[in-house]
Amino acid sequence: MRIAVDARPLSNPGSRDARYVAGMFGNLVSSLPDAEWVLLSNKAISPDFASLLTSGRVEIRIESSFLPHLPAVWMQRALPRMVEKAEAQVFWGTTGLLPRNIKKKLPGIKTILNVNDVSFRTAPEELKFIPRMEQKYFLEESLQSADRVLCQSQSFRDELTGLYPSIPAEKIKVIYPGVNPPARKVSHPLDLPFFSEHFYLSVGTIEKRKNYKVLMEAYRRARRENPYLYPLLIAGKKGKEVREELADLIEGAYRPDGIYYIEAPTDGQLTWLYESCRVAFFPSLHESFPLRVLESLMHGKPAVLSDIPIMREIHPHGRFASPTDVEAWKSFLLQMHGKELPKQATFQSKKWQWDKRSDELVKEFKEVFKASGS
Repeated sequence: MRIAVDARPLSNPGSRDARYVAGMFGNLVSSLPDAEWVLLSNKAISPDFASLLTSGRVEIRIESSFLPHLPAVWMQRALPRMVEKAEAQVFWGTTGLLPRNIKKKLPGIKTILNVNDVSFRTAPEELKFIPRMEQKYFLEESLQSADRVLCQSQSFRDELTGLYPSIPAEKIKVIYPGVNPPARKVSHPLDLPFFSEHFYLSVGTIEKRKNYKVLMEAYRRARRENPYLYPLLIAGKKGKEVREELADLIEGAYRPDGIYYIEAPTDGQLTWLYESCRVAFFPSLHESFPLRVLESLMHGKPAVLSDIPIMREIHPHGRFASPTDVEAWKSFLLQMHGKELPKQATFQSKKWQWDKRSDELVKEFKEVFKASGS
């Protein structure tokens, strides 16, 4: 079996798609010993993923775009040609879309497509104009062309089948991602003015859908009732569109209110934050898959979660608050202060290991390849 992969996520190590592709790929190579892999990209693969490229069965082909600021042009013009030259029998689309008319351009090719979100509907502010239009107008065509569509959660699969009822439901599969183990080298964030374990934590990209505005307002109200409330620490990288209160958060304007921001913490810093915090709060309006929630649970920390389907899917016995109910979040902030907290349910770490998840993906590759008759 010869498999071509849209490896652009591996050129951008900070992206969500990169974590998924990297987590799966290393195990796929070892679990499919007869497969040859051709990684295709418009940029060099990041050195962060060098360990994935040591097998003699992995080949890298880079063809830069003459319009580097328009990756959509590369995907439509260069990528099908590169797949053809790779003489691949299976193409793995990792970025949510396939090249248009790929089955006409490459007769006989089998395609596997990862789709992680429908941001053009749920969070359009996160996408620039061209990617937003691409997803809006071409996603359904990609879903039709794919022999297998992979989603990261049952709740997103339900959302996708509801939006596109013409897509055969039997070819849409759920394969959960894995969770990386805690960092071995733990470090305290340098710009955090305390070492205490008495703080609340929320982790995620600073963007509208994470709903930090509601959490911060709930915290302010709670602190008016209890001036000694634990500090609230929000950690994550900056999103694409940061405005108003989120911009003020990044600038440190709310430190006098007990609200702190840590920009883009390292893995070691994240491990310290998870291990040291008292409770983690995740008030998201929408999530395709909340890996940060699993990370907090892996460290045995109590979590208060937004009452949306994906949160109940991955942690059905958690504590929940409506994402828009400021008073509900305020109540949890007050309840979690200064009291003995009940033990968190045991986290089933083996269930969320990457090799466990990649076993399910191996099965899909084998079935798709078998259907090709090669």
